[in-house]
Amino acid sequence: MSDRLCIYHVDFNFVNLRPDYIRQWLRRIAAMGYNAVLWEPEDKVAWDACRQVIWPEALSKDDFRAILDEANRLGLESIPLLQTVGHGEYVLKHPAFHHLRELPEHHDCYCTENPATREFLKQLIGEYLDVFGPVRHFHLGGDEAYVFARCPICLPRAEAEGRNALYSRHIQDLCGPIEARGARPGIWCDMVLHHPEQMDLIPRSLAMWDWNYWSTDGPQDRVRVWDQGMQTREQITAATRERFSEIEDPHGALNGFYTSEALERLGYDVIVCSAARSAGDSFFCPRTHVHARNIAGAARKAARAGLLGTCVTDWAVRLNAWELHASYLPVAPALLKSPDAPIEPLLAAAAAELFGCEADAFIAAVDQLSAPSLPFGQAQSTGVQWNRLKDSVPAPPGYLAGLLSEWEANGTLTRERDAIDRTIAEIADGVAGLESFVPHATAGLETLHWWSRAAHLQLWQARLAREILHGRRSPGNAALLRRLQQEFEQLLLFDQTPASARQNAALVYDPLVEYMDGDAARGG
Repeated sequence: MSDRLCIYHVDFNFVNLRPDYIRQWLRRIAAMGYNAVLWEPEDKVAWDACRQVIWPEALSKDDFRAILDEANRLGLESIPLLQTVGHGEYVLKHPAFHHLRELPEHHDCYCTENPATREFLKQLIGEYLDVFGPVRHFHLGGDEAYVFARCPICLPRAEAEGRNALYSRHIQDLCGPIEARGARPGIWCDMVLHHPEQMDLIPRSLAMWDWNYWSTDGPQDRVRVWDQGMQTREQITAATRERFSEIEDPHGALNGFYTSEALERLGYDVIVCSAARSAGDSFFCPRTHVHARNIAGAARKAARAGLLGTCVTDWAVRLNAWELHASYLPVAPALLKSPDAPIEPLLAAAAAELFGCEADAFIAAVDQLSAPSLPFGQAQSTGVQWNRLKDSVPAPPGYLAGLLSEWEANGTLTRERDAIDRTIAEIADGVAGLESFVPHATAGLETLHWWSRAAHLQLWQARLAREILHGRRSPGNAALLRRLQQEFEQLLLFDQTPASARQNAALVYDPLVEYMDGDAARGG
């Protein structure tokens, strides 16, 4: 694997993880072959700069230092991640920090031209550097800042200079204290790639973290062009081909991770980033087939293209637990070491080592039960990200009823009704396959226990989704949802602290129960 970074992402957004669970997983990812951790602590560490926003069960800075020290003893390099443009929800939703918002009605994006914003962020950067100690890399975030440069101060400047000029000015100012401590700053690349004509304004000293959670280890039907969206080969313009010559391989096939190669050609060091869980997952199960092959594709690209490394991101807002990723996480370090190895034997070998037996039946079962889209079992169809933000704000009363009306108007309700019986059948087949596999395993029983619990919740959520889609609202269904909420909260306690588990279970189930109870209260 040489000296390439093989990074696992530990995300505290939306969840407060139990310290013993974190320590257990540090040992496991080190044993898998990872050599670094990207830490995204947010409000789950008691930072002095924003005491008003800190989660009540947060780690003290000394307790967090102790976890970082353990990571170091395990040979895991620590890399801090502090969001400095978008995804500031955990700070900006609090009244004490409203003055730092880009727009008054949005609490996800900082106003980067506000001197108070940079003063606050530099104070946080200083605390991060003090707690983390000497680091080689420091990630300044910067992704998905969709209201960036929209306020009355920023907009005229962006129109005159270009958005990448404002973005670069903000990031470079924040780089000062980081570089003074001998660390190298980096950013997510999506926002600057929205304006590729201005890439020359982004310093080559920044490491580019190129996130791509959709491309896989194989032929691609579509690729993302950041300023245009997902595109087929026929949709890609001549201008895009001229700017990104890497978008097709020498045989004319689409190159899923072309942006990593393009950024390297432009003079940047690149870390190509995949996902162990991401948008589209249910709260109970990750889409194993998607993530395994995405992780493989990114790691293979990093090795073959000679990139700085690869990072497996693991976004906590999806809620399904790390334990459910255990069978495919070993793929990244394995492919950095042997980039020509085929993916299927690697997955089979990793699962066989985990369970102490041939495990093709396990892989097939979890692929089947986790693949279907699950209405009311993932973000934006429950209280989780109902507003498309990562802020843990509960959904307002009547949210689900309003969403169903919207779905009825745009045709989604009919499509989901038509698909739900197939979804239930596919999940049920996966559950049956998993149950058949369990007796054969001689190891990895904790992982199988997690999968069995998650599969149970996945199936019942699909069955209750059918009731909701067909408008069958009853006290009995409301009571069943409450029991499932209790089961989900108990499952979350395996990796989260009590208040965190309670809040996240409520975000998933409260809007569903309210919908059922609302009709019962009217005598329906």
